[in-house]
Amino acid sequence: MGSNPIPRTKQSKDDKMNLETTIIKPNKQININIKIDLIKQYGYFEIYSNNNNYYTEGGLWFADGMLIDYDGVYELPQTIKTQLKKWGFEV
Repeated sequence: MGSNPIPRTKQSKDDKMNLETTIIKPNKQININIKIDLIKQYGYFEIYSNNNNYYTEGGLWFADGMLIDYDGVYELPQTIKTQLKKWGFEV
């Protein structure tokens, strides 16, 4: 699998729509998971290495299609910003 994200959209039993993707960067041996609950306007991300030597996570808060806050890292990684823009969020 290349470094291009493979987005998956899932609908849970309670009809809440979620956006979810896993981005694998094999050259850096990094995996990035991003999940957003469109109803709650909240999401999270996880970044971890294949050998489990590195792990970080954080929250994502949205309002009216715009990312308004995040935590867990000093600056949101460009890969996550790019994916959010692809999903139509203003970052």
